[in-house]
Amino acid sequence: MLFGGAIFGLFGALVAIGIRLGPRGRGIIMQTLPIILINLAFTFSIPNISKAGHVGGLIVGFLAALLLVRLPRPQAHVALGEPARGSEEGEALGGTTDEEP
Repeated sequence: MLFGGAIFGLFGALVAIGIRLGPRGRGIIMQTLPIILINLAFTFSIPNISKAGHVGGLIVGFLAALLLVRLPRPQAHVALGEPARGSEEGEALGGTTDEEP
């Protein structure tokens, strides 16, 4: 299979996301693990399949997703639809400025 490592990477990512979700993600993990085990059985029982590619994809996908779901989300400094203070757009819309008339 040409993209076996990538498919295993997606399986690993599903497990990482399930772990991150905690009790809510238990269903994702329980549905994904049998698929991983069956595919690993095929990987090790059929000759000429890249064992390192499949296992490596599983590990890297798991670690990459674990890292991505743990990164903090950037927080917006300005509320949506509200112009920044002192901007020309804010002044044009009747906002206050620091300058006196």
